[in-house]
Amino acid sequence: MVWGGLVYSIAMLFADKWWILETLSNGRMLVLLVVILGTALSLVAFAPLRVITGLIVAAWLAWPALPYYGLGELAIFGKSEREPSVHSSESEPAVSVMCYNIGSENIPLPGLVTKLDSTPRDERPDIILLMETRTAGYREHFNALRQIYPHHIADPREDNFGMWLMSKHPITKQRSVSRNDRTPIGDVPLVDVDINVNGQTIRVIGAHPIPPISKATAASRSNYLSLIETRLAENESPTILMGDLNCTTWSPQFDKLRKMRSAAYGYGFHLTWKPFAIIPLLGLPIDHILLSDDLRVEDFSTGRAGGSDHRPLNAIISLPATR
Repeated sequence: MVWGGLVYSIAMLFADKWWILETLSNGRMLVLLVVILGTALSLVAFAPLRVITGLIVAAWLAWPALPYYGLGELAIFGKSEREPSVHSSESEPAVSVMCYNIGSENIPLPGLVTKLDSTPRDERPDIILLMETRTAGYREHFNALRQIYPHHIADPREDNFGMWLMSKHPITKQRSVSRNDRTPIGDVPLVDVDINVNGQTIRVIGAHPIPPISKATAASRSNYLSLIETRLAENESPTILMGDLNCTTWSPQFDKLRKMRSAAYGYGFHLTWKPFAIIPLLGLPIDHILLSDDLRVEDFSTGRAGGSDHRPLNAIISLPATR
């Protein structure tokens, strides 16, 4: 176990060179658990070399998870990941968001609509991004949700890449990419809008690239994240990027998004994709809510999967105080 973890760790030094290694890099925390178990067994077996090696490998594997527990002050993580800009003491407006991959069968959608309908208006999320939205589910629930969220951007589909963004607040500008646009990301939508929240403009990007299950799909996801990187570089507005990015924060591909920081940092480690719900430790944190430096997290949590293989993410985000 320990030696296997050592081989994995060495291989990860080259994860940016080959798509298969990059895909395997997302399982870093699962390998960490195996190494910890192997180190414990080595301690029982009085194998000091394996114990020392296991401790070193475990520390290296655990390093990227430290910000999730409020330990992101270490300089190696970079300022943009850990330190929001200083806000004034004036009253700061806040916006609540939900990011939810509802799964290809859209099983959670009826329950979500019922819950939103019965929740007091002030307690509902201001902005919701749903992914893998099917045409049938969209048509069935559009009218009900339209009463709650009057502003929509929707691209429902029959594959696993339909998207539906709903907002209480007006959408004032959109730069979204649909299936009809000729872009390097291919036939996969990208939501990109400006939303006016009580007189203040924020940019919201909803993303769901193709998972890297082959060389071609890995290239598609890389192009997709590169497009987001380009748009972020040109952006000056407070920005929320959320979605199922099909990569973890320690993937080399996530380096393209280092301008943003995770809303989950400081709120613990959450497995958002769990292909087998009965195995609690088998999963990956591939769903994200990411923020620009001028936004601050007031609260972050994950909800129950509700029939999807993904868990919803919820965040309350304070906006810069208006002057």
